[in-house]
Amino acid sequence: MLMNISMIPSGLSVADIGCDHGWVSIYLAKQGIAPRVIAMDVADGPLSMAKEHIKEAGLDNMITVKKSDGLCELATDEFGNPEADVVLIAGMGGHLAIRLIEDSIDKCIRLKYLILQIQSDIAFVRKRITELGFMIDDESMVLDEGKYYTAIRIVPNVDMVDIKYSEKELLYGPVLLEKKVKVLYDYLQGRRSTCEAIIEKIGNNSDNEAGVERTADVQHELELIDECLYEFDL
Repeated sequence: MLMNISMIPSGLSVADIGCDHGWVSIYLAKQGIAPRVIAMDVADGPLSMAKEHIKEAGLDNMITVKKSDGLCELATDEFGNPEADVVLIAGMGGHLAIRLIEDSIDKCIRLKYLILQIQSDIAFVRKRITELGFMIDDESMVLDEGKYYTAIRIVPNVDMVDIKYSEKELLYGPVLLEKKVKVLYDYLQGRRSTCEAIIEKIGNNSDNEAGVERTADVQHELELIDECLYEFDL
């Protein structure tokens, strides 16, 4: 949660998409990070709990709760500007997150920031957001209870800069690689060990077509990982 929050610039209104029980929305308001928060979820159960928690925290005047599939119920003014400056989409699969953006693309391209903390298909997400008219502004990565999480902050590509990320950048993050983030180094080392174990396991079955193809794919990933690790001065 704190990784996602750290990506949100202070003083901007935030729409928390898929707010669940409202803890992130409450933290943003309580800590004075966001002057206004719109907590949104498609499910009645979580929304009911969010309303209860927000009321208990005495933050009804700062947090608005809305039932919404993604950004559909995020209001806009007469010029099409959304009522939030920042949208946070966290804890979802990559294809779902992209679907929510595509469904409300006219609102998304008018946001100041859009923060994505996704659970799968991260390379697909990095590639698709550039196709939709955004650019990666920042990235963060943490290890929590044995699992790695990545957050990506994107902004509208207003100058229409031609962006083409390499395969390594799509997989591991252009900003994370540029910053040489230590937690990414640790992830790559762990992933390298996993790839080696996969190749060894496949070994006895590598004579069949599927085994050969799988070995080639994992070997290619190993090569990409080694290229990335070589750039770290650790």
